[in-house]
Amino acid sequence: MPVIAMSSKDQVGGSGVNGMRWWRKVGFAMVICVGFFAAMEVILWLAGVKTVIEREDPLRGFSRLVAIFQRDGQIYKTRPDERFKTFNDQSFAADKPGNGVRLFCLGGSSSYGYPWDAQVAFTAVLGDVLTMAYPERKFEAINVSGISYAMYRLRRVAEELVEYEPDIFIVYSGHNEFVERSFYSQLKNRSSQRNRVDHSLSHTRVYSVARSLIAESGRQVRQGPQVDLFVRRDQTAVFGRQQKLQVIEEYRQDLSRVVEMAHGRGVKVVLATVPCNLRDWPPQKSVVDESLGKGQVLAWRLALRQAADYMGSNQFDAAAEQLEQAAAIAPDHAQTFYQLAQAYEQLGRWDDARQAYADACDLDPSPVRRLSAINEAVRSVAAEQGALLVDIERIFEKHSEHGLIGFNLIEDYVHPRLEAHQLIAWYLWDAIERAGWLAPASVAQRPIFDRVVEQRDAGSGPLHATWFYNQAVVMVHRGLTEQAIDKFRQVLQMSPNYSRAHYNLAALLDGQGKDDEAIYHYRRALQIDPDYAHAHLNLGAIYQSQGKLGDASGHYRQTLQLMPRSAEAHANLGQVLHLQHQDSAATKHLRQAILINAGLPLVHKHLGASLVRLGQLDQAAEAYRRYLRLAPEDAQIHYELGSIMARVGRLEEALGEYQRSLHLQPNAMPALNAMALLWATHPDEKNRRPDKAIEYAQRAVAITSNRNPVVLETLAIAYASAGNYRQAAIVVQQAMDMAINNALPELAKRIGVRMEQYKKKSSNN
Repeated sequence: MPVIAMSSKDQVGGSGVNGMRWWRKVGFAMVICVGFFAAMEVILWLAGVKTVIEREDPLRGFSRLVAIFQRDGQIYKTRPDERFKTFNDQSFAADKPGNGVRLFCLGGSSSYGYPWDAQVAFTAVLGDVLTMAYPERKFEAINVSGISYAMYRLRRVAEELVEYEPDIFIVYSGHNEFVERSFYSQLKNRSSQRNRVDHSLSHTRVYSVARSLIAESGRQVRQGPQVDLFVRRDQTAVFGRQQKLQVIEEYRQDLSRVVEMAHGRGVKVVLATVPCNLRDWPPQKSVVDESLGKGQVLAWRLALRQAADYMGSNQFDAAAEQLEQAAAIAPDHAQTFYQLAQAYEQLGRWDDARQAYADACDLDPSPVRRLSAINEAVRSVAAEQGALLVDIERIFEKHSEHGLIGFNLIEDYVHPRLEAHQLIAWYLWDAIERAGWLAPASVAQRPIFDRVVEQRDAGSGPLHATWFYNQAVVMVHRGLTEQAIDKFRQVLQMSPNYSRAHYNLAALLDGQGKDDEAIYHYRRALQIDPDYAHAHLNLGAIYQSQGKLGDASGHYRQTLQLMPRSAEAHANLGQVLHLQHQDSAATKHLRQAILINAGLPLVHKHLGASLVRLGQLDQAAEAYRRYLRLAPEDAQIHYELGSIMARVGRLEEALGEYQRSLHLQPNAMPALNAMALLWATHPDEKNRRPDKAIEYAQRAVAITSNRNPVVLETLAIAYASAGNYRQAAIVVQQAMDMAINNALPELAKRIGVRMEQYKKKSSNN
C-alpha cells in the first residue's frame, strides 16, 4: 500500500485546523459540550421537565445542602417532595410576630400523624389548645416529623430549625434507628464532596431525565400497592447485641447534640419517650443462638411444642413452665418471650407479662419498634441536659389495662391512634404549664382542652386508603387476622371501589368460613375489575364448596381465560367436571394442571378418580401412586389403589395397599371388608386365609354395628371359606333380611343365591 506523504500543514504544530494546538482542541470540545447541554436544558425546560431539586431532596436529608423549608413571600413553607412526601405541608411566618411563640416537633412517622397527616397529630392539637388558652399570643405549632427519619437526620433538621427563631422543640423519636441504618447506610456514609456534586447536578433537567431513566430501568414490575408504601421498612436486616448497643449509643449522642444546640440558642426542649405496641404485635424476627448444641435445640423445640399443647388445652401454668424452660435454653429468641408473655397474661401475672413483652421487643434482631434502651436514653439525656421529660411510655401504660400497651392506643406497631395523639397533647401541655414556660407555673385546664378537642375537626385531615391498605397487609403477614379485617373495612369506608381491599377482605372472611360476606366482597371486586382473575378463582372455590357446581365451573373458566397457566384453576375445574361426571373433560384439565405444577397432591388424586370411572385402571393406579408419594398418609387412597390392583388381578399388591390403609386407619371398614373378602376368595388356595378373613370380617361387622348387609355377606363368605357352611347360612340369612328391609333388591337377589348354596352345603354336611 503506498505511503501518503503529509505536507507541513498536516503535521502537528502546523497552523491548519488539523494542526490546531491540543489546548485549543480541548477548549473547542468543551464549548461544543456546554452548548449541547445548554440546548438540551432549554428543550427540556420548554417540555416542562422539572429538576430533581424541584421534586425532592436527592440526598434524603443526610446533608444540610437542601433545606426543608423555603421562603415564599411572607412565609416559609415545606419544600415540595413529589415522590416521597417525607414531610407534612407546613408553613409559618417569615417574620416572627413580637407576641409569637414558635414550637417545632421533630420525629418520625409516629409524630408525623401517620396514617393521616399533621392535622390530627398531637402537635396540631397542642397548637390549637395553646391558642385558646392564650388568645393574646400568636402560637405556631409546626410538625417537622419526617417519614422514616431517625435521630441522625433529625439532628440535621434541628440545625436548620434553630435558624427560624424557635421557642420550643418537642422531640418524639426512637422507632427508626435501625430502619434508617439498613436503608440508607451507603447514602449516610458518602463523602461531602460527592454530596455537593449530586446537589449541583440535581439543579439540571438533563440530570433529572437521566436519573429517571436509570430508576425506571432498574425497577421491578410489581402489581398493586406495596406493603409500607410510605413508611419504608427493611425486613431482612439483622442486628446483633453489640450492633444494637452501638446504634443506641449513637442515638444518645445525636439526641444530646440536639438538646445542646437548642439550649445554646435559648430554645427550650421537651423530650418524650416513645411507646409502641408490645401486647398485640409479635416480633419481626426471631433467631436462635448458633452456639447452642443439637441437643439444646431439640430440647427447646420440644418445650415449645409442649407449651403450645398446654396453651391449647388452657393449662396455662404448665405452658408458662415449659416456655420458661425454652427461654432459659434460648434466651435470645424473641418469639419465645412473646409466647411466654401471653401465658403470663392468661395467668394474670401482669408485671411478668409486661416484662416478657418488653423482652420480646428488645430481642427482635430486626427491630421496627423502639428498644427499651432507646427510652432509657431519652430519660437519661433529659436528666443530664436539663430538658423537660414527658414520659409518654409510662403514661400509655397507665391508660392501658394492666399496663399492657396494644391496639388500645397504637394503630399498628408504633403509630398512635387518634385518641392517643390527644392524650400526648394533653400531657405535653400540662408539662409545659407546670414548667412555667408560658406563664407562672400552674396546671393545664382540662375544660379548655376538652373544648378544643370537641370543636376541632380531628378527622378533617385526608384519610389515605392506600396507607390503611398497607397496614392491613402488614397485619395479615403478622397473623393478626381480626385487626386486618377491621383495617380493610376502614379502607372500604374511605374508598368503596378499592378492588384489592374487597378481594383481601373476602379472602380473610373466606378463611373464617363466612361465605356470604366473602361472596359479597368477591363480587364487588369483580364488579369493579371484571378481569380480577384471583377473585374468579376464589369465588369459584366457595361455590364449589356449596355444591353450586355450575357457578363454580363458570368462574374457573373465566379464571383460565385470564390466567391460562393457573394450575389451581385447571385442578379445581377438573374436580368440578369429575363431580358432574364429565370425566373426559376432567382428565384434560387435571393433566394440564400437572404439566404446570406436578407438586399439587390433590390433582393426582382427582385424576385417579376420573380415570377409574373411565375404566383406565393402569393410568388411574399411576395417578394414585404419584399422589401417595406426595401424601403417603392418605388411608382412603391406599384403599382405592388396592381396589384397582384387585380388579386387575394383582392381588398381592392389593393386599399390601389394604394393609397400609389399615395401618393408618385400623378401623376403616372398607379396607377391613376388602381384605376379608380377598383372603376368603383368593384364587390360589395356598394364599387363602379363612381365619384372617373371619377375623377382619367380624371387625367390620362390629364397626358397622351389625347393620351393613354387604359386610355381613363378606362374613358369610369367610365362614364358607373355612368350611363352616352352617354359620355361613345363618349370617347370610341376616344379610338378605337386612337388604330386603333396606329396599336393596339387587343385593337381596345376589345374597339369596348365595344363601341357597350355603344352606344346601350345610344340609349335606
